[in-house]
Amino acid sequence: MSTFYKNVTRLVVWLLLVCVPLMAQKEGGLGSEQGQKTVSVENEFLKISVNNGPYDQGRFSVDTTSGDPQNPLDDQKSLIFGRPIPWTSYTTVYIDSIPYVFGGINKKIEKRAGKSVKFGEIVSQAAIAEGFQTECRFGTIRVIQTLTFSRNPSTRVKDSVLISYEVINTDATPHQIGVRVMLDTKLGDNDGAPFRIGDRSIQSEMMFKGADIQDYWQAFDSLTSPNVIAQGSLRIPEEKVFPPDRLYLVNWGTVADNPWDFEYQEGRSFVREGELEKDTALALYWDPITLSAGKSTSYKTVYGLGGVSLASGALSLGLTAPAEAYATSKKDILVVGYVSNVGGFDSRDTKATFTLPSGLSLSGGKLTHDLTTLMGKSTRQIPIRVQVNPGASGPQKITFSVTSSTLNPNSISRMIDVIAAPKITGSLAAPSLKLVTLNAYLDISASVTNTDTRQSLDHIQVGLTLDPSLSLPAFESGTKWINHLRPQETQTVFWKIKVTNPSSKQAQIKARVSSPILVPLELSKTLSLSSAEQELFIEPSVKTVKKGDYFYVLLAGKYVLPFDHLNQLVLFDTTQVRYLRLSPEAWIEDTQQDAALKAETGKFYVSSLNNPKGAYQKRLCKLHFKALKEGLATFQLVQGNKVTTMTVQIEP
Repeated sequence: MSTFYKNVTRLVVWLLLVCVPLMAQKEGGLGSEQGQKTVSVENEFLKISVNNGPYDQGRFSVDTTSGDPQNPLDDQKSLIFGRPIPWTSYTTVYIDSIPYVFGGINKKIEKRAGKSVKFGEIVSQAAIAEGFQTECRFGTIRVIQTLTFSRNPSTRVKDSVLISYEVINTDATPHQIGVRVMLDTKLGDNDGAPFRIGDRSIQSEMMFKGADIQDYWQAFDSLTSPNVIAQGSLRIPEEKVFPPDRLYLVNWGTVADNPWDFEYQEGRSFVREGELEKDTALALYWDPITLSAGKSTSYKTVYGLGGVSLASGALSLGLTAPAEAYATSKKDILVVGYVSNVGGFDSRDTKATFTLPSGLSLSGGKLTHDLTTLMGKSTRQIPIRVQVNPGASGPQKITFSVTSSTLNPNSISRMIDVIAAPKITGSLAAPSLKLVTLNAYLDISASVTNTDTRQSLDHIQVGLTLDPSLSLPAFESGTKWINHLRPQETQTVFWKIKVTNPSSKQAQIKARVSSPILVPLELSKTLSLSSAEQELFIEPSVKTVKKGDYFYVLLAGKYVLPFDHLNQLVLFDTTQVRYLRLSPEAWIEDTQQDAALKAETGKFYVSSLNNPKGAYQKRLCKLHFKALKEGLATFQLVQGNKVTTMTVQIEP
């Protein structure tokens, strides 16, 4: 056999022994697990599919249905790999330095990793409005995965998926919690299209962190006839979506084999070890934080189709930006222009220019870029940041143009609609009280109305501020949230507050209503307080006692306010009872105030007793007696001009 045929034979054998098994692992070719069920929900743009178990339950994939209506090439294509059964994308919950994989057991992950992998316990999985929710438990840590269609900031339609994890610590002690979301990205049949972030077109492994993480990233293979344009949105404050601590663009095999840390090598190929083609993945890391007992936190990201306006030509152009912005938003806007030389020769003296309308101004980058020579078949991307000018409203047109000494010029425009914030009204409600006692609880509520006829509001924060005479109980939070407020809708949030100083005649409560797009609304209400008078009382341990027996009289108070130098007197008949001793309450002993309590013949004094704290009811001491003579023993509590009498019947 010739050397040529020997080499061909070796290649065929290598493909059969190495590549086919590796591909089978990713394509779900483990026979026994092919019977798993997948549940899905779709709209006119996308389909979300979720593995329904028993293996890999909760893992998901995303495909297009009709995709971008302007792009006939992206129908029925993959965005997150998952055919026929989703399993390759998974999320890791990092609890006290131990990685746990969210969802049902995944034998393929364990087989690839070559080691034992810890999984959670699936508690429930159910369809919700426009998506699915899966709950997984890791001991005392609950994690809820929610997948729903999301309105894309670039297109204003629901052609994206909001991927959300809520982590709840049900334990009595704090835990260190981190989260990694790994997405096995794929653009239709193309698993190697470059990631486009800021001014970089990335075709090998790279990591971003901190300020280097942009508001969104995109991926596509061509400006002239893109297969699929994908976009991941990392910063949408009105949806409470914020960037991760770290973002890795890697080959799927490297990150899939390691549930948390992996051996990152900047510049390493996206080609998976043992294969010939690229296999891209995305890993978003939220580094560990301390999650206190009983508290929760959430992690969110958005992934779906990208909104890019295109203009074909020898110098093809693309322009992307959010489709709308609120006039009140303080956040600047990322705009990215793309220039691709699809002609047969180089473009010389190439210049790209952004032109802004009067309602927008530059906040980062340059409007004009000298690209000099743009080689044939190459693409450049140019990011700038803009902000809405005060008073701006309505459509604002951004134009991106390119000129060259060798190729025809080209230009493209994209609109950003500047929207006035919806108007809201609100009110505070509190009971009208004539009498308030120390530590009494009051019910307070704030009602918020969205008076706009078209625009809904999301993530509205209502924060309560109280006078020093009022406080929030330990079980209450000063901040309440209204997640979604439809046009013309009113919602009410409630608090219980506690009276800490009823002697105050008035107390003011304030509430501040805000959101990322609202002009804050300030609400206030003044309460008129009337406090109950402090009252001391005496109470016997028994109503009837036998001659010669022992009993005590309790000295206590209701509505006890903080006081200095309390003076009270208890009188008793020494022919009926014999005073034995007194036992002060622990708070008096702890403050070394025993000397403030003393007894004489037929009298008991409370003299110069200090009480820095208030209470609804408070005991001072017990006076111990012995019954001497049959009849009615009388005890009198003298409080200024007020005398309270109490009796004990002494029987034979």
